[in-house]
Amino acid sequence: GTDGGVGPSFVVVRVGPNDGGAALSSAAAAVVLEVRSLATGALERTIVLPTAQSSGNAAFALNGASTSEGALYYSASSGHLVLAGYDAVPGTASVNGAASARNRVVARIVASTGAVDTSTVTSAFLNGGPNVRSVTTVNGTEYWLAGSSGGVKHVVHGATPTSTPTDIFTTVSNMRVVRVEGGNLFGSTGSATGLGTNSRIFQIGTGLPQMMTTQFQGLPGFPLQNPQGFSLLPVGSSSLNTLYTADSTTDAGMRKYVVDGGSWVEAAQLFAGIPDQTSCNQVAASHVGADVIVLCATATSVVRFVDTGGTLTNFAAGSVVATAPAGGAYRGVAIIP
Repeated sequence: GTDGGVGPSFVVVRVGPNDGGAALSSAAAAVVLEVRSLATGALERTIVLPTAQSSGNAAFALNGASTSEGALYYSASSGHLVLAGYDAVPGTASVNGAASARNRVVARIVASTGAVDTSTVTSAFLNGGPNVRSVTTVNGTEYWLAGSSGGVKHVVHGATPTSTPTDIFTTVSNMRVVRVEGGNLFGSTGSATGLGTNSRIFQIGTGLPQMMTTQFQGLPGFPLQNPQGFSLLPVGSSSLNTLYTADSTTDAGMRKYVVDGGSWVEAAQLFAGIPDQTSCNQVAASHVGADVIVLCATATSVVRFVDTGGTLTNFAAGSVVATAPAGGAYRGVAIIP
């Protein structure tokens, strides 16, 4: 966990509440990370991201109304949490829009200490004002970012707006979440443009591409049409064979898929226990002991499911382990096992 090893934790991204009680909108909203016990949901501490430039760090904000932003990634290799946002002070109008001309920022947080670094500032996803939605890393020294237009881009830690980000994958322009899983780069999209018959969760290139690639590989048999967050794991195998994901065009909650005969097939639905059975925006899954713990993050809550042995096809109702305060909303979530 983030408290020096006293039990596993999870971290959830929260936007708001805004000062003065103003409702969340497309204006820039301050960001807080809530660190909580994975077992009980008890709040262990909060990590406040900078709201103004200071000591080499940029301000960091998210679009207060955009549920597609704020995906959170934890790299077990480096012990870093990363998320992408905007160099803007709270209240900046239409923060991702072209008119605001706000550079994009990578926030890198040392999970064990909460130390925050927002010194990586880039002009990636600035042209035209798309949302910057997610970022992933292995070692905390280089990053792959995804946006609602422009595909996937690569920047190094400490980049400045005058540094040119590297286009990595533009075959699909409208990306949602990128994650490093099993040493390879994966992404999700809600758009069919450029995919042909491939699934909307797919591997990008081979390994961790640092230059433009047009290669991608879908998950054979995977049927979801509009995936949001996802997590791929090896269960009882050395290869990635289990997928947990949310989809905004299907039933509320999450779904679990496993590899069977070379194809990805649905093994279970996870929605009982999610307040109002609303759709999950982001998903986190991790081995904890002999089981897999799966988290669903909606705008209002985080719900915990236990996949006993990683082999369940029928899940007990999930438990609410976090509830967003009035005027605030949750975004991404990550598990620190």
